Amino acid sequence: MDKLIAVSTYDKKAHKAFYKFHMLKKSKSTYFIYAVCLMMVGLAVSNTIEAPNITNITFSWTLAAFTILLAPTLIFWKVNSIVNQEADQRKDLVETIEINKVRIERKSEKGRIIYNWSDIESIYEQEEYIFIYVGEKTGMLVIKKDIKEGSVEDLEKLALKYMNKNKKGKVKYKKNKKVIKA
Repeated sequence: MDKLIAVSTYDKKAHKAFYKFHMLKKSKSTYFIYAVCLMMVGLAVSNTIEAPNITNITFSWTLAAFTILLAPTLIFWKVNSIVNQEADQRKDLVETIEINKVRIERKSEKGRIIYNWSDIESIYEQEEYIFIYVGEKTGMLVIKKDIKEGSVEDLEKLALKYMNKNKKGKVKYKKNKKVIKA
């Protein structure tokens, strides 16, 4: 089959998994946060080795621990905030995603958006979901159980055939069967 059709209503759990994936795996800003945490631990270790003053040592380790604990808390708070805001806006909205050899169309009663295959930056297949990125920070979600016509294998074949290839001649279609818990 040369197409896939998925019809979904807003699923909080699925969107939470999408945003967690984005924030923890895809977003470059997360790596900056990891670097800051690593720098804080490095500073604490350096102060422990060099500073004979217990106040400096305590302060550095407290600051490092606070940074390490605060970073994931802020990430998960942001994910929950986005999901709750979207849930209010899209709770009863039925969305259809149709993928064929010509385009990817996302439509609902609010309107429609059409993407060409050349617009697709990457696709990440998870156990329950497929994340389709249109650029670095914009994406859409296909819930596998909501596929009404076609299959995941059909999507993979279409993507491998029609997505832009990188310098090595490959497309950015990644499979990960590891579950991202919402």
